[in-house]
Amino acid sequence: MDKLSFLEVIVAIAVFVSLLLAVFLLTVKTERKLENRLFAAFLIINAIDISGLFMRRDH
Repeated sequence: MDKLSFLEVIVAIAVFVSLLLAVFLLTVKTERKLENRLFAAFLIINAIDISGLFMRRDH
């Protein structure tokens, strides 16, 4: 397994966990809805940013 393949696996796990936590934060019943929504938005934006590592640039 080369480094690029290993990196893609790690990134996939990180994106999945971030999105899973964001979905949980958006669906949980709590008194702190605004804080949960803001943190979920932060996690989703970070997951989108990190998923840019999936794009291969073969030169």
